Amino acid sequence: MNLQEELNRMHEMISTYSISEQERKQRFVRGSDNLKNSIILYLNMYVDKTDRTIIAKKNNYGNLKEEWCYDGKETMTAVYYFDNGVFDKGVLSISKELISELQNTFSIRQAYAIYMIEEWYDEVMVPKFEDIVGESGLSMDEVYIKSSTDSCVPVPTLPENITDEEMMKFILDNTAYRESDLQDKMSDPDFDLSDLYLDIVRIVDRKRITGS
Repeated sequence: MNLQEELNRMHEMISTYSISEQERKQRFVRGSDNLKNSIILYLNMYVDKTDRTIIAKKNNYGNLKEEWCYDGKETMTAVYYFDNGVFDKGVLSISKELISELQNTFSIRQAYAIYMIEEWYDEVMVPKFEDIVGESGLSMDEVYIKSSTDSCVPVPTLPENITDEEMMKFILDNTAYRESDLQDKMSDPDFDLSDLYLDIVRIVDRKRITGS
């Protein structure tokens, strides 16, 4: 069976509403290897064209995060939530534009496009992320379509020769921190003022760029 025939058969399968969601997913996996492989190849090529930003636990409230930027827009965001240091769940947000690209390219419905992205991300991208951050047992458990596509926020860098006093002033001017709060944090040998400063810079930049 050629790819076009496979696409036509998949379209008929997706249009069948009399079966359960789980049954439909099982049919997708059993009956569409050519289509599935083509979509995976497409997604692999897609991320090769994107820029990825990885945000460490210490910079994201104890959670891990990776953002994918394509053509100046955030196209995917994956957040790996931890509870007391133990992985809880992974949440993937996908841009409407990427969903539409898959739908138009492969003539598939939105539900199947979302399903395939989730499967691909869990099977292909999560293991690569685990290798980068030194974690194991991560997974994607929930998938959402982004309600709006924000502009990418550049990763800030520490200005050359910036002083602790300048970083503290910026933090105090742009957060609810009090000077005594920062002094308490700085007494902790594991605290890094520059990490907090860069976090606040990115938050300020995000609000300026995206308005949120």
